[in-house]
Amino acid sequence: CPQVVGLDVSEVVLTRAEWQHGALLLTLDPLRPDPSAWVEFRIVGAEPRLWWLAGIDGATMDVHADYVVVRTPRVAGDLEFTPGSY
Repeated sequence: CPQVVGLDVSEVVLTRAEWQHGALLLTLDPLRPDPSAWVEFRIVGAEPRLWWLAGIDGATMDVHADYVVVRTPRVAGDLEFTPGSY
């Protein structure tokens, strides 16, 4: 089962994490929003593939064989990871 790991819960609360129609939906709620600060976490256990990322402006991801590194501004919002094709 895919998991979100490495999220600093003293900075950001994950209020939603669910798979819906093949897409992973996450909602982030920072305790102290700051668009100039960054949050980083990993998604592990998901099949490595090409992902499309939508949601928070400036969010990026780096896909590795065993995990995905996500980096996003420390703002409230939704992230949607949709599997793509090669």
